[in-house]
Amino acid sequence: MIKKLLFGLLMIVILQNVNAQKIVFKGVVLDSISNLQLNAANVDFKNANNQTIKSVSTNKVGVFEITIENENIKFVQISFVGYKTKIIEPVQIIGENNLGTIFLMANPASLNDVIVKGVKPPTSFKIDRQVYKATQFSNAAGGSGVDVIRNLPSITVNGQGDINFRGSNSFLVLINGKPTQGEPAFVLSQLPANAIESIEVITSPSAQYDADGKSGVINIITKSGVENGWLIQANTMYGLPPFNDFNNQRQGNPKRFSADITTAYRKDKWDVGLGFNYLQNDIVGFREGDVYTVIGNTKTSFPSVGERSFKRYNYGGRATIGYQANANNNFNVGFYLGKKYQSRVADLLYTNTKTNLTNNASSTFIYYNENTQEKEGVFSLANLDYTHQFSKSSKITFAGLYEKANISGLTTNNNLQYPLFKDTLQFT
Repeated sequence: MIKKLLFGLLMIVILQNVNAQKIVFKGVVLDSISNLQLNAANVDFKNANNQTIKSVSTNKVGVFEITIENENIKFVQISFVGYKTKIIEPVQIIGENNLGTIFLMANPASLNDVIVKGVKPPTSFKIDRQVYKATQFSNAAGGSGVDVIRNLPSITVNGQGDINFRGSNSFLVLINGKPTQGEPAFVLSQLPANAIESIEVITSPSAQYDADGKSGVINIITKSGVENGWLIQANTMYGLPPFNDFNNQRQGNPKRFSADITTAYRKDKWDVGLGFNYLQNDIVGFREGDVYTVIGNTKTSFPSVGERSFKRYNYGGRATIGYQANANNNFNVGFYLGKKYQSRVADLLYTNTKTNLTNNASSTFIYYNENTQEKEGVFSLANLDYTHQFSKSSKITFAGLYEKANISGLTTNNNLQYPLFKDTLQFT
């Protein structure tokens, strides 16, 4: 009995020593053709269930060495990017197992076609100009050309719609390279944002654009057909009611909506385009002002409060015809016609107080000022161009341009007695 017990204890000790046996694996991984060492190749030791027991990577000369305290190794897997994976099986377990030199074969790949896809950047820079794609300004969708260019650097548009380019309001607006002489804000308001392909900002104009006294040039490139067939594009936008109408009486229900449609047809030598747009963008406003003057020893203050709203709309139509007679001769005809209208009301209650600064004696007079300002303009533009191409590097262009702008305005100013409003104090 004692002998059997001692024998069992001896067997347990032997098995523990076997299980605790440390196994050292060494080897080098090379390219099978060039015999170059493969740095950072993966060497994975796996069991019968394809589970990784331990892993090691080759060094910069392709050599690896690893010590494992488990003999349940079924096979060794060697892999490297761009090479076929190699399996070593069976693996003989000895005290120090040298796997020797392992050659990996390159994994050839055949490519019939390579397709490279990308998105053209919305902004590009040339020697004398920056070009901006209009589609990148999603906040201008449904608006006019003014809404597009207000997103451009070096350009500011104030609350009245006045445009400044690099701090100056003296700049030139081109439409498809054709100059316009009208007010920039008026010209740009005739073009719908959805009809604009791109905007070129020319900060250093050449003599081609007659740049004397001009701070720069803005060239508006409109959309046109590029392949044979039809192009039809339509857009519409509608604005929700205002959150606050300020209890305004004359323009308390603003209308905000727009629609435009562009069609183009291209067939061989002919390229024809038509477009129409309408935009109404009313504003419900409220003003609080506090102004005073001091003349001599009299201070006059006249704070005001009341409605200041705008009713604004514009619409326009355009047509272009292009004819490519041959590779060297090209004709283009274009027509633009549009109208812009704005009505501003300012119904303000004034509290006019005069104070004698010597003795502080004062008197107050309250009156109601009913002021209306209406402005409108009709803008028309026509151009006829002929271009002859002599060679790839030289051409001559003859261009004729007709432009007309009928602009009118009317301001009425009515001061009424307050609070009965029955007496007219002054009417202008």
